[in-house]
Amino acid sequence: MGFVGANEHIEGTVLSSRVSALAKRILPLLPPGLLVQQVQPGLDRVLILTASEARTACCPLCGTPSACVHSRYTRTLADLPWQGRTVAVRVAARRFRCQMAACPRRIFAERLPEITAGTWSRRTARLGNLHRQIGLALCGEAGARLAQQLTMPASGDTLLRLLRRTEAAPPPAPLIVGIDDFAWRKGNRYGAILVDLERHAVIDLLPDRDADTAARWLEKRPDIAVVSGDRGAVYVDAARRGAPQAVAVADRCLLSAIDGADALGDPGAPAPPCSRRRPCRFPLRCPRAPPRHRRSPSTPMPPSGCAGCAPRRPPPTPRGPSAATPATSPPGPGGGSAST
Repeated sequence: MGFVGANEHIEGTVLSSRVSALAKRILPLLPPGLLVQQVQPGLDRVLILTASEARTACCPLCGTPSACVHSRYTRTLADLPWQGRTVAVRVAARRFRCQMAACPRRIFAERLPEITAGTWSRRTARLGNLHRQIGLALCGEAGARLAQQLTMPASGDTLLRLLRRTEAAPPPAPLIVGIDDFAWRKGNRYGAILVDLERHAVIDLLPDRDADTAARWLEKRPDIAVVSGDRGAVYVDAARRGAPQAVAVADRCLLSAIDGADALGDPGAPAPPCSRRRPCRFPLRCPRAPPRHRRSPSTPMPPSGCAGCAPRRPPPTPRGPSAATPATSPPGPGGGSAST
């Protein structure tokens, strides 16, 4: 019996030494601010029992620090994986009594802002950040499959929820701005759209196309160096008053349209025929049909097709006995035709 007890003691000593060695390797990888009490390794999961190192906690309403512990509760947080195994950090959190008599909250739970991703989050901040990056790259279901392969399981809805909670970083001040008309309701109400031409992103939408509105918007942004527009009188005046330090340039699309109109030459000259071999029976679809020959769908189309898309080759000569012309004999001496 003594021999068996010695073996059990040896095995327990070896196991405890392995656990202590594992704890020493895991300790540097834990989030700061936690005091490790025990490490329980498993086949596919590592459970770490911890407690907060802080002696006091501040009330979330009045901000008064308190060291009077009311009770304790357990909070489990998912952490980054370790050697292909999921890691769960179990924190022995505390509830405190608020020392401020006028504070409406008498009992509060300690927050762990340096450790958790949120007040009621069930994952650490670093794991939540990694899940957010996966969601930004692959969105919901695809990101959930990748997270499962990386031993960081999370559902697609969780990844999308993290994306919705993410606050976008404030964009830098625009330097090159484009301004043009924008239809709030086509044919009824129009405004102005302003675009950052360096980052190809919409900056703002103005409620109208008034020069005063655009000028006030430009005055609030003195860093603008270039204003691009369609050279309309409204936007030219707005750029001159709102951003006198900026250089006003013409829009590239406008210059392309002007160059294209100059390349066509005289607008009254006949347009070149269509490159198709057959007559154009659908002038609305023909890119070479001139505008004056385009017809609305309600206008009947002549059988010969569009006048600007006439065939290049003459029509073929009809064949058959009905198309043959009668033969004539040379005139006779009296001026009439010779007869046999």
